[in-house]
Amino acid sequence: MRKFNRWLVLKPTVFFACLVPMGWLTWAAFNGGLSANPISDITNETGVWTLRFLLITLTVTPLRWVTGWNSLIRFRRMLGLFAFALVWLATALGLAAKSVETASNTPMFLMLLVFLGSGFVPAATMPAGLEQFARYQPFTPVTETLRGLLTGTPIGGNGIAALAWSAGIASVSYLWAMHLYRHRRAS
Repeated sequence: MRKFNRWLVLKPTVFFACLVPMGWLTWAAFNGGLSANPISDITNETGVWTLRFLLITLTVTPLRWVTGWNSLIRFRRMLGLFAFALVWLATALGLAAKSVETASNTPMFLMLLVFLGSGFVPAATMPAGLEQFARYQPFTPVTETLRGLLTGTPIGGNGIAALAWSAGIASVSYLWAMHLYRHRRAS
């Protein structure tokens, strides 16, 4: 008899739970739940939910101790660092934008990287040009590391590559955002 894999149930449950804030904001936007300044409302709510998700992430260790699910700890560091990197990148892109419309659309290219990585199909099955692009972009090592951790297969060098990409993106984005912020305050 096959052993029940709790990750097959837990991962989609957590994923859909993370979509609740977006669903609530969408519902509020269509049902008049936002004020006369909806951009401010959305900014404030996403900031509050960022703090909530940070607190949820910080509860991984105590939850691991209580439940005995020691494999939970594998996800916390990598996902936290990757999220940190993307937050700084979005901050820098927002500071570089000249208008609200530009700020909201600038990070859209990040969504394309998810689809052009190995999230849906292995990179080895892609056409030659796309395979090369998929292998050397930041989302593929993160996807492959998560896949290996969830399925119990070896992650090889993907874990180190994911951490290197995340640290590099976070460092460059932080420096860029701070430069833009200081330049904007000075003018």
